Amino acid sequence: MRTVPDARAINEWIERGSPYLSGMYRYLGFQTVKPKTRAVVIGGGFIGLEMVENLVHRGFEVTLVEMLDQVLPPVDVEHARVVDAVLKRHGVRLALNDGVAGFKQAANGAIEMGTKSGKTYRRTL
Repeated sequence: MRTVPDARAINEWIERGSPYLSGMYRYLGFQTVKPKTRAVVIGGGFIGLEMVENLVHRGFEVTLVEMLDQVLPPVDVEHARVVDAVLKRHGVRLALNDGVAGFKQAANGAIEMGTKSGKTYRRTL
């Protein structure tokens, strides 16, 4: 994400949902389970953390992947660890010291992101 139109496009994409979630909040009948939606945010700088915050507020399970050993690279490590603790307290999973290796689309339409360490993360919506 680099511009305000990028942010708007992501917001519209989330609002539009998927066939699995479409109409969920407008449904008037009985519904027992709200499926969890997951997101992976790449980069723990200021913009990445803003994305994390907004996705957490929308109820997403969020994983933050950062190539360096800390979020907010411009600040010192002690302050970054405070931010780590706040993120974890809000349920954010941190994947530090791990960069992106590539993306692929799974058979079910989900997007999978592979990291240099060999882990795979899948977003669902």
